[in-house]
Amino acid sequence: MKKLKMLTIVLLLLLAFFLSCQSQNVDYSQSIAGEYVAVKPKRRLIGFNRNYYVLNTILNIQKDKTFEIQTCSYKATGKWFISKDTFHYKYDTLIWLIDSLNDSKNYASRKNNLIKYNRYFIIKNNVLYHKIKEGKKKVIKMLVKKKQSKN
Repeated sequence: MKKLKMLTIVLLLLLAFFLSCQSQNVDYSQSIAGEYVAVKPKRRLIGFNRNYYVLNTILNIQKDKTFEIQTCSYKATGKWFISKDTFHYKYDTLIWLIDSLNDSKNYASRKNNLIKYNRYFIIKNNVLYHKIKEGKKKVIKMLVKKKQSKN
């Protein structure tokens, strides 16, 4: 009888331990909406010999699964979805901010490539991260959610 009690206690402790170790599934789809702005991180990110940052980017994420983004070179709209801790988005429309580029054949193929592929950010604490390699440079895009003003 004493062994049965001891075995029960050990099994309950093991069960509690394994349940506490499971990853927490956070539903970001409700809290992701808002305006995000590009910022330069305050410290160097590990794995980058020299950091390059994409600035001048504003991303507005809507609750209806649409978004608007503006960079220093273009404005775009599209649709988004979330998978685990990743914000995926795809452009539906894209307009170059320098109007003459909208009619340029050279920039038409670049525009098509931007629209063609899905893009993503990793979500962590109201910050969206994206690390890409452009040529020999490792580029980091980091968007921080703007705080809502209380009226």
